[in-house]
Amino acid sequence: MAFFGGGNGYHQTHHQQQQQQQQQQQQQQHSQAVVSYLNSVLSQRGQHALPYAEDAKWTIRQHLLDLLREFPSLQVKNGTYTHNDGRNAHLLRTEGTIPMFYQNVRYNVPVTIFLLEAYPRSAPLVYVCPTPDMIVKPRHSSVDPSGKVSCDFLRGWMHPRANLADLGRSLSTLFSRDPPLFSKPPGWTPPPGVAQAFSVGGSPPGQQQQQQHNGGQTFANPMQPHGNGGAASASASAAPSAYSGSAAAGSQQQQRPQTPRSTFRTDAIARITHRIGVALSSQQQHEQRTLESLFEEQNALEERGKTLEKGCRELQAEREALENSVGQLSEVSARMKGWLKDHPEAVAMARSAAENGDASAASVVQPPFDEAVTARDPRGAQLLAARAEDLAIEDALYALEDAFRHGAVEAGDYLKHTRMLCRSQFFERAKQNKLLSTLASAGATSAPSASHHPSHVATLEGVNPMAARS
Repeated sequence: MAFFGGGNGYHQTHHQQQQQQQQQQQQQQHSQAVVSYLNSVLSQRGQHALPYAEDAKWTIRQHLLDLLREFPSLQVKNGTYTHNDGRNAHLLRTEGTIPMFYQNVRYNVPVTIFLLEAYPRSAPLVYVCPTPDMIVKPRHSSVDPSGKVSCDFLRGWMHPRANLADLGRSLSTLFSRDPPLFSKPPGWTPPPGVAQAFSVGGSPPGQQQQQQHNGGQTFANPMQPHGNGGAASASASAAPSAYSGSAAAGSQQQQRPQTPRSTFRTDAIARITHRIGVALSSQQQHEQRTLESLFEEQNALEERGKTLEKGCRELQAEREALENSVGQLSEVSARMKGWLKDHPEAVAMARSAAENGDASAASVVQPPFDEAVTARDPRGAQLLAARAEDLAIEDALYALEDAFRHGAVEAGDYLKHTRMLCRSQFFERAKQNKLLSTLASAGATSAPSASHHPSHVATLEGVNPMAARS
C-alpha cells in the first residue's frame, strides 16, 4: 500500500510540474504579446498616433508592464477619452480589478486608469467602475459619486518618483481601509448629485467603455495565462458578497468592531507594503538611470558607427582614385616601353654612357632642350612660341608675387608689373586660341604628314601642331 501511495504522490507532483511549465510558457507568450502590442501602439504615427511625448513613451511602456506584473487582473487598452471641455483624445488605459482585504477576506474592486496626454509628468486619472448591481459608497473620503478617485498619492504625484505599480499598491491599501463600493439595495435610484457628476465629469468609466475607439485592441495580462475575462464578473460577485446584508460599510464596521489583533495586522501589512513600495521605487529609479546610461552609450556608438561609415566611404573613393592613377601610369609606362622598343640605339647609347662614363655619348642621348622639339610648320612654330611666352609670363607672375610677399617689391611696382604681364599674357593666350582653331580646321589635311613621323609628338588640347624632329 505504501508503494502505491508513493507512486500516486509522484504522479501528482509530476502533473503539477507539467501544469506549472505550461503556465510559464503561456505567461511568456502573453508577455511577448503585450510587449509587442505596446511597441506597436506607441510607435504609430499619423492620425492614429498616441498624444504622448516621444521621450516619455519608453517610460509609459515600462510603467504599464510593471503594473501588469504586479496586478495580473488588469488589461491594457487604447481608445477615445472625452475631456470635460468636449475634446476627444486617443489614450491608453488599463481596465480590470485591484484586490483589497476587508476583514481578512480578499475582494476585487473594478477600476479604470487613464493615462492622460501629459503622463508621466502629470498624474493618471483613476475611476472606480461599479457593476450594475453595485454603487459607490456615499461620502467616501477618496471616491466621489462619479467614481473618480482622489487620494494623497495622486495629489502628490511627481515624476520620475511616482509610477503605476506604486499607484496600484496605494489604491489597494486605500480600498482596504475604506471600501468604496456597496451592494445596490433593492429599489435604489441614483441621487441627483450622482447624475450631475456623470454629466459634468466628461467621460466617466461606464460611458467610456461604450465609447471605445474602433481601432483599439485588448490584450490579457501576461501574468494571468488563462485571461482575466471573468475578472469583472468575479469582482461584481465578490464585492456584493462583501457587503451583503448591510446598507453601508460603516454600519457593518459598527456591527463587527475590529479587534486589536486585526488592527495590528492591518497596520503591519500597510507598513510592510509601504517599505516594499519604497524599496521597489528606489530599485526602479536605479534601473531607470542604468537604462538611460545605456541609451546614451547606444547613441554614442551609433555616432561612431556613422563616423566609421563616412571614413570607409572616403577611403573607398581614395582607393578608386588611386586605381585610376595606377591605370594612367600603366598606360604611360606601356607607351614608354614601346618607344624604347622602337629606338634600341638610344637604349644602347644610354647603357654605354652609364658604364663608361662617356660625357659625349650622354650629350648625344640628351640633346639641348631648345632643339628637342621643333614645329612641323610655321603655324606650329607660332603656337609653340606663344605657348612658351605664356608659360614664361606665368613663371614671372609667380616670382613677382613671391617677391611681394617677402617684401622685396613695393606695392606700386608689384601692381604695375603685374598689370603689364597680365596684358601680355592675355594677348599670347588669344593668339594661341586663334592658332588652335586654325589648326583644328586643317587637322584632316595634316594628318597624313604626321603619320610619317613615328617619334614623340607634343600635343596641345587635342591638336598636334608640331611634328617630331627627324
